[in-house]
Amino acid sequence: MIPRVAITLGDPRGIGPEIVAQVLQHPALPAEYVVIGPRALLDEIPADRESRIVKRETRGVAFHDSRFTLSQEQAGHVVGESVETAARMALSGEVHAIVTGPAEKQAFNLAGYSYPGHTEWLAHLAGDVPVVMMLASERLRVVLVTTHLALRDVPRALTQEKVVTAGRITAAALTAGWGIARPRLAVCALNPHAGEGGLFGDEDQAVLAPAARQLGAAGPLPADTV
Repeated sequence: MIPRVAITLGDPRGIGPEIVAQVLQHPALPAEYVVIGPRALLDEIPADRESRIVKRETRGVAFHDSRFTLSQEQAGHVVGESVETAARMALSGEVHAIVTGPAEKQAFNLAGYSYPGHTEWLAHLAGDVPVVMMLASERLRVVLVTTHLALRDVPRALTQEKVVTAGRITAAALTAGWGIARPRLAVCALNPHAGEGGLFGDEDQAVLAPAARQLGAAGPLPADTV
Protein backbone atom coordinates (compact mmCIF):
# COMPACT_ATOMS: atom_id res chain seq x y z
CA MET A 1 0.00 0.00 0.00
CA ILE A 2 1.27 3.46 -0.90
CA PRO A 3 0.55 5.87 1.98
CA ARG A 4 -1.38 9.04 1.28
CA VAL A 5 -0.11 12.08 3.19
CA ALA A 6 -1.79 15.48 3.47
CA ILE A 7 0.57 18.46 3.68
CA THR A 8 -0.58 21.93 4.69
CA LEU A 9 1.60 24.78 3.46
CA GLY A 10 1.49 26.73 6.71
CA ASP A 11 1.62 30.50 6.95
CA PRO A 12 1.86 31.82 3.37
CA ARG A 13 4.22 34.59 4.51
CA GLY A 14 6.68 32.11 5.98
CA ILE A 15 9.03 29.36 4.82
CA GLY A 16 6.44 26.58 4.66
CA PRO A 17 5.46 26.86 0.97
CA GLU A 18 9.09 26.99 -0.15
CA ILE A 19 10.14 24.03 1.99
CA VAL A 20 7.22 21.91 0.77
CA ALA A 21 8.04 22.77 -2.84
CA GLN A 22 11.69 21.77 -2.35
CA VAL A 23 10.87 18.53 -0.55
CA LEU A 24 8.37 17.43 -3.17
CA GLN A 25 10.91 17.85 -5.94
CA HIS A 26 12.72 14.82 -4.51
CA PRO A 27 10.44 12.98 -2.05
CA ALA A 28 12.31 10.74 0.35
CA LEU A 29 9.62 8.04 0.45
CA PRO A 30 7.18 6.58 -2.08
CA ALA A 31 3.84 8.13 -1.23
CA GLU A 32 1.00 10.15 -2.65
CA TYR A 33 1.10 13.70 -1.32
CA VAL A 34 -2.01 15.85 -1.07
CA VAL A 35 -0.88 19.48 -0.84
CA ILE A 36 -3.51 21.76 0.71
CA GLY A 37 -3.70 25.54 0.34
CA PRO A 38 -5.00 28.44 -1.76
CA ARG A 39 -4.48 28.31 -5.52
CA ALA A 40 -1.79 31.02 -5.55
CA LEU A 41 0.38 28.89 -3.27
CA LEU A 42 -0.41 25.61 -4.99
CA ASP A 43 0.83 27.06 -8.27
CA GLU A 44 4.30 27.24 -6.68
CA ILE A 45 4.35 23.48 -6.05
CA PRO A 46 5.92 21.42 -8.86
CA ALA A 47 3.54 19.08 -10.65
CA ASP A 48 5.51 15.84 -11.08
CA ARG A 49 3.60 12.69 -11.97
CA GLU A 50 6.29 10.43 -10.55
CA SER A 51 5.96 12.15 -7.17
CA ARG A 52 2.19 11.46 -7.09
CA ILE A 53 1.32 14.99 -6.03
CA VAL A 54 -2.34 15.97 -5.70
CA LYS A 55 -3.36 19.57 -5.05
CA ARG A 56 -6.37 20.42 -2.90
CA GLU A 57 -7.47 24.05 -3.09
CA THR A 58 -8.95 25.93 -0.14
CA ARG A 59 -11.37 28.62 -1.20
CA GLY A 60 -11.85 30.95 1.74
CA VAL A 61 -8.92 33.29 1.08
CA ALA A 62 -7.88 34.25 -2.44
CA PHE A 63 -4.98 36.56 -3.15
CA HIS A 64 -3.53 37.67 -6.44
CA ASP A 65 -0.65 39.84 -5.25
CA SER A 66 2.44 38.84 -3.33
CA ARG A 67 1.73 36.44 -0.49
CA PHE A 68 3.91 38.68 1.68
CA THR A 69 1.30 41.45 1.50
CA LEU A 70 -1.29 39.40 3.36
CA SER A 71 -2.39 40.65 6.76
CA GLN A 72 -1.92 38.52 9.86
CA GLU A 73 -5.65 37.73 9.90
CA GLN A 74 -5.71 36.73 6.22
CA ALA A 75 -2.68 34.48 6.75
CA GLY A 76 -4.41 32.97 9.77
CA HIS A 77 -7.46 32.10 7.67
CA VAL A 78 -5.23 30.37 5.11
CA VAL A 79 -3.68 28.25 7.88
CA GLY A 80 -7.03 27.55 9.52
CA GLU A 81 -8.80 26.36 6.40
CA SER A 82 -5.84 24.20 5.40
CA VAL A 83 -5.56 22.49 8.80
CA GLU A 84 -9.30 21.85 9.04
CA THR A 85 -9.36 20.42 5.51
CA ALA A 86 -6.45 18.09 6.31
CA ALA A 87 -8.09 16.98 9.55
CA ARG A 88 -11.37 16.16 7.78
CA MET A 89 -9.48 14.10 5.22
CA ALA A 90 -7.65 12.16 7.95
CA LEU A 91 -10.81 11.51 9.96
CA SER A 92 -12.64 10.25 6.87
CA GLY A 93 -9.77 7.94 5.92
CA GLU A 94 -8.99 9.87 2.74
CA VAL A 95 -5.37 10.28 3.94
CA HIS A 96 -3.26 8.26 6.35
CA ALA A 97 -1.28 11.10 7.94
CA ILE A 98 -0.99 14.88 8.15
CA VAL A 99 2.11 17.07 7.95
CA THR A 100 1.57 20.72 8.89
CA GLY A 101 3.70 23.61 7.70
CA PRO A 102 4.83 26.16 10.29
CA ALA A 103 2.30 28.76 11.36
CA GLU A 104 2.29 31.93 13.42
CA LYS A 105 0.05 31.33 16.43
CA GLN A 106 -1.01 34.96 16.71
CA ALA A 107 -2.15 34.95 13.08
CA PHE A 108 -4.58 32.07 13.37
CA ASN A 109 -5.81 33.40 16.71
CA LEU A 110 -6.63 36.72 15.01
CA ALA A 111 -8.52 34.73 12.37
CA GLY A 112 -10.76 33.26 15.08
CA TYR A 113 -9.02 29.93 15.69
CA SER A 114 -8.54 30.18 19.44
CA TYR A 115 -5.94 27.47 20.02
CA PRO A 116 -2.41 27.99 21.33
CA GLY A 117 -0.90 25.62 18.75
CA HIS A 118 -1.42 22.80 16.25
CA THR A 119 -1.35 20.19 19.03
CA GLU A 120 -4.40 21.47 20.89
CA TRP A 121 -6.18 22.37 17.67
CA LEU A 122 -5.83 18.91 16.12
CA ALA A 123 -6.88 17.32 19.42
CA HIS A 124 -10.10 19.34 19.27
CA LEU A 125 -10.75 18.51 15.60
CA ALA A 126 -10.29 14.81 16.42
CA GLY A 127 -13.02 15.01 19.06
CA ASP A 128 -11.23 16.54 22.05
CA VAL A 129 -9.14 13.41 22.52
CA PRO A 130 -6.22 13.36 25.00
CA VAL A 131 -2.96 13.89 23.12
CA VAL A 132 0.69 14.67 23.79
CA MET A 133 3.42 16.29 21.69
CA MET A 134 6.38 14.03 21.00
CA LEU A 135 9.84 15.06 19.77
CA ALA A 136 11.46 11.93 18.34
CA SER A 137 14.95 10.85 17.34
CA GLU A 138 16.32 7.39 16.62
CA ARG A 139 17.31 6.76 20.25
CA LEU A 140 15.11 8.97 22.40
CA ARG A 141 11.56 10.29 22.38
CA VAL A 142 10.65 13.27 24.52
CA VAL A 143 7.02 14.02 25.38
CA LEU A 144 5.81 17.29 26.85
CA VAL A 145 3.37 17.39 29.77
CA THR A 146 2.57 21.08 29.17
CA THR A 147 2.59 22.92 25.85
CA HIS A 148 2.38 26.54 24.72
CA LEU A 149 2.47 28.12 28.17
CA ALA A 150 4.44 31.01 29.60
CA LEU A 151 7.21 29.61 31.82
CA ARG A 152 5.75 31.34 34.87
CA ASP A 153 2.53 29.32 34.44
CA VAL A 154 4.12 25.87 34.12
CA PRO A 155 4.46 25.00 37.86
CA ARG A 156 0.78 25.76 38.46
CA ALA A 157 -0.24 23.71 35.42
CA LEU A 158 1.65 20.57 36.53
CA THR A 159 -0.46 17.92 38.23
CA GLN A 160 0.18 14.29 39.02
CA GLU A 161 -2.77 13.33 36.82
CA LYS A 162 -1.36 15.20 33.80
CA VAL A 163 2.04 13.57 34.17
CA VAL A 164 0.52 10.09 34.49
CA THR A 165 -1.77 10.66 31.49
CA ALA A 166 1.16 11.85 29.35
CA GLY A 167 3.20 8.84 30.42
CA ARG A 168 0.47 6.34 29.60
CA ILE A 169 -0.18 7.85 26.18
CA THR A 170 3.57 7.76 25.54
CA ALA A 171 3.94 4.12 26.57
CA ALA A 172 1.00 3.08 24.39
CA ALA A 173 2.43 4.97 21.40
CA LEU A 174 5.89 3.44 21.84
CA THR A 175 4.35 -0.03 21.79
CA ALA A 176 1.89 0.53 18.95
CA GLY A 177 4.01 2.83 16.78
CA TRP A 178 7.56 1.65 17.42
CA GLY A 179 7.03 -1.95 18.46
CA ILE A 180 8.70 -1.50 21.85
CA ALA A 181 7.14 -4.21 24.01
CA ARG A 182 8.28 -2.76 27.35
CA PRO A 183 8.97 0.97 27.00
CA ARG A 184 11.41 2.48 29.51
CA LEU A 185 10.13 5.82 30.79
CA ALA A 186 11.88 8.55 32.73
CA VAL A 187 10.26 11.66 34.20
CA CYS A 188 12.31 14.83 33.79
CA ALA A 189 12.45 17.15 36.76
CA LEU A 190 11.02 20.65 36.66
CA ASN A 191 13.63 22.35 38.84
CA PRO A 192 17.45 22.39 38.63
CA HIS A 193 19.03 19.26 40.15
CA ALA A 194 15.50 17.85 40.63
CA GLY A 195 14.91 20.44 43.34
CA GLU A 196 17.75 19.32 45.65
CA GLY A 197 15.34 18.01 48.26
CA GLY A 198 13.15 21.10 48.10
CA LEU A 199 15.96 23.64 48.09
CA PHE A 200 15.08 24.78 44.56
CA GLY A 201 11.34 24.05 44.62
CA ASP A 202 9.10 21.25 45.86
CA GLU A 203 7.24 20.29 42.65
CA ASP A 204 9.61 17.41 41.92
CA GLN A 205 8.95 15.75 45.26
CA ALA A 206 5.27 16.69 45.62
CA VAL A 207 4.02 16.12 42.05
CA LEU A 208 6.54 14.39 39.82
CA ALA A 209 7.89 11.72 42.17
CA PRO A 210 4.49 10.12 42.92
CA ALA A 211 3.58 10.30 39.21
CA ALA A 212 6.81 8.50 38.31
CA ARG A 213 6.06 5.78 40.87
CA GLN A 214 2.56 5.34 39.46
CA LEU A 215 3.97 4.94 35.95
CA GLY A 216 6.82 2.67 37.02
CA ALA A 217 9.17 5.27 35.51
CA ALA A 218 12.59 6.48 36.58
CA GLY A 219 12.82 9.91 38.13
CA PRO A 220 12.22 12.66 38.47
CA LEU A 221 15.73 13.14 37.10
CA PRO A 222 17.43 16.36 36.02
CA ALA A 223 16.68 16.82 32.32
CA ASP A 224 20.37 17.00 31.34
CA THR A 225 20.93 13.65 33.10
CA VAL A 226 18.12 12.05 31.10
